[in-house]
Amino acid sequence: MKRNKKIIFAWSVFVVVIIAFFAGVECYHYFKHANAQSYQYRILISEDVSAAEEKTESKDNANENTQKNAEPELYEETKCGMLPKISPDGMRVLDVFAAHIDSKITDQKINTVIIINDEKYDDFNERLNKLGANKVSFVVPHYVKQVTELVKAIREKGHEVFVQLPTQSSIPVDKKNSVSPLLANASAEDTVLKLDCVLATTKYIVGVANISSTLLTKSKKDMGIILDELSKRGVAFLDIEKMDEDLLAQNQGAVCFSNFVMFDGNLKVEDLKDKNGVFVPLKLLDEFLKFSKDKTLVPVTSGLKNADL
Repeated sequence: MKRNKKIIFAWSVFVVVIIAFFAGVECYHYFKHANAQSYQYRILISEDVSAAEEKTESKDNANENTQKNAEPELYEETKCGMLPKISPDGMRVLDVFAAHIDSKITDQKINTVIIINDEKYDDFNERLNKLGANKVSFVVPHYVKQVTELVKAIREKGHEVFVQLPTQSSIPVDKKNSVSPLLANASAEDTVLKLDCVLATTKYIVGVANISSTLLTKSKKDMGIILDELSKRGVAFLDIEKMDEDLLAQNQGAVCFSNFVMFDGNLKVEDLKDKNGVFVPLKLLDEFLKFSKDKTLVPVTSGLKNADL
């Protein structure tokens, strides 16, 4: 009898150990998956651009600019970081942080978007100075090093900033394994979460920009999800390609700019016909300034100043 009790006890202990083992394995895989998913969604590849650093740095610099007085009403804390929102009185980051230009400029102007890639520009401030009194739009990838300082330098010169939409065709080859793009036909939840994490990379942006041809922006379903989220956040969408008219009609709440041409050094004046502006790689800025020497460069949001949107 005693022997039977010992055997039963031993088997009971064995069963408990087995159950505990499998429970431990399940917990391990759950947390490993959760951590991997969190890393994937944040789409942040270096400590220079982490949302945590951006949050801390922006608080430290809270009194740099008088425009920041509106910040408490224009941002909210989320799992992705600080995200823009429309204030109770209807104010948007698009309204507050868009570049301001002389309203007397009526002709001989070019809507100009300068694209920054992940190259190192030791002479970046010098390049900014070459723009003189011109005010333009900049597109900055969320994964560039010291993105906060870059955005700060751009805005201090009176320009405006769009964050680049990370797509499979726009991410550099050397970043393919570390930057997670927004994908066509993904779930709405996945698309919104990735988009929000990009928006949370840095403050003071006026919108999101697509700089290349991609299946994502050709999909009415995916773009409907993106434009709806951007509209709720009070930020604009900038697309180098011409956007679908039906899509624009369905998303009347979103502020969109589209149909631009890429400057490649061989652009002619007639190439600007029927286009709404020019995208210019930063490395070709000197050539573009020669091309546009008789024109005034303006940001893409300049047409919104007197618009009822």
